[in-house]
Amino acid sequence: MSKILPVLTFPVLSAVGLTFVTYHPFASGFISKTFFEECANLHNPNRLPPSGYPFVDQGLCALISLFSAFFDQSIFLLWLLTAIVPIVSFMALEASRADRGAPLMVRNPTLPGMLIQTMSFAFTAPLYWLSIIASGRANMRLSFTSTVSKEHAQAIFLAVLLGLVAPTFYMMYFQTPSTTVAFLPFPVFVAIVHDLYIAFTGSSSKSGYSYIRALYILNFLANFYVHLSILLPNINSLQSLKGLFVPSTSLIDLGEPASAHALHMLQWDMYIGIGSTVFATLWFARSAGQFLGLLLWNLVAVPIFGPGAAFAGAALWRESCLHSDVVPRNKKRGKN
Repeated sequence: MSKILPVLTFPVLSAVGLTFVTYHPFASGFISKTFFEECANLHNPNRLPPSGYPFVDQGLCALISLFSAFFDQSIFLLWLLTAIVPIVSFMALEASRADRGAPLMVRNPTLPGMLIQTMSFAFTAPLYWLSIIASGRANMRLSFTSTVSKEHAQAIFLAVLLGLVAPTFYMMYFQTPSTTVAFLPFPVFVAIVHDLYIAFTGSSSKSGYSYIRALYILNFLANFYVHLSILLPNINSLQSLKGLFVPSTSLIDLGEPASAHALHMLQWDMYIGIGSTVFATLWFARSAGQFLGLLLWNLVAVPIFGPGAAFAGAALWRESCLHSDVVPRNKKRGKN
């Protein structure tokens, strides 16, 4: 596919995401109320022990308060966080393939990870996919390293599990200020676990496809389960589904509860972030037939399995293509 279309569309999607997820809460007064009024109160339960820097203390309190509001929409928050896991997995895998000529966001997955945590998923995802597509790494022509070693695949599997899934589980289960703060730097945790594993094991020429396949299959199943857990209880209520899945384009009134502001932010964060991600999978195609197959897959899989599962499936198909040359060779070696 042409590289002109993503140059025209992805920056616009990023700007739209920044508008709805970041600007709207400020413009409505929700962030100001949380930061300057509620978190200025030293007895606010969302304040951590003082660091000696009031601005930092209030900033952390505002973040914790925001996540507390997100917890009121816990099933939608879980839907978003589960969908992010295969994307973080993809980022880590691409970084292991990247050379020095790769864009910074591709070489260093901690950068887009922390941008997701600070600037929003909706702002970051379109820019990341623009970097992937514009650099020619979406469909991975033969000029790039296509495979991931067994040790790097194992390291990424473990890093995603310990660095992202575990902090997410503890935050969602305990919903305390400390577990929320521990979740925020998850991209750093992912990088540390990965680098420590590689430091101890080194790397080899053996293919890590089996571990990558297991990682994406687990991501697919987890996203499908969460998607069903949202869809099935509301399947007979169009009003409930509309409330969950159709975001408002207007500012949320300051008099509305914090949960209403939180849902507005989560909806737009999800739709722009995962929408641009699913859209980007079309550039995985190397032929018109593959493009049509990916388009059909997304049209069917997104509503049935969920957008996170749809992406995991497309990413797994891409990996099978990238490793198709090395897997048969490994099987032949095993027979000798």
